[in-house]
Amino acid sequence: MKHLQITLCMLVMLNVTFAQGPVDSIGVKGPIAFSSYTFQLALFEKASNLHYIQEYYPDGAATDSLKNFIRIHLYDSTVDAKQAVIGQVNFLNEVKKTDSICQYTVIDSPDGKEFIIDFTLSEKDKNNISFFEFNVARFKQVATGLNKKGVLIFQYVKRIYSKNPQDLYQFLRREKALYVSEMIETELPNVALKN
Repeated sequence: MKHLQITLCMLVMLNVTFAQGPVDSIGVKGPIAFSSYTFQLALFEKASNLHYIQEYYPDGAATDSLKNFIRIHLYDSTVDAKQAVIGQVNFLNEVKKTDSICQYTVIDSPDGKEFIIDFTLSEKDKNNISFFEFNVARFKQVATGLNKKGVLIFQYVKRIYSKNPQDLYQFLRREKALYVSEMIETELPNVALKN
């Protein structure tokens, strides 16, 4: 009987955890509007002591077939936005060695304080379904809310489920400039790290 009570208590605790949803640890609970979609906080990960990741999915989106989402990276460190961009470019140059779809463009703001990288990748998900990704990410040094500075990366991800690269190229011809323009004009969220 005692074992049953403990099991029931654990199930209730798990249910409460799932009902509450993901924890917002960077002060950006959402919703976030971008590209005529509204995105809700769906995932939080603390990749390291200095790196926080939150993902936002469209309402009702199935996680195994996401077509678009927002990802926010927050680095709570002395690295500035330019150094973060250099790190991303170095990563993409490594990816290009094994992924012929990987291409990127870097755009600097006129004041040199913000940067945008748009890039493409090809992937297979956990179910071995092929897809291509178009990413547009904006890098900016921000206050983290703990009397420190960090780098915010606000990223829009668009997935095209296909094995044919022409589907990606058609999408890029039609829509890439629109997404890059929208990223330039988007007001970035204020962040506030929570202990």
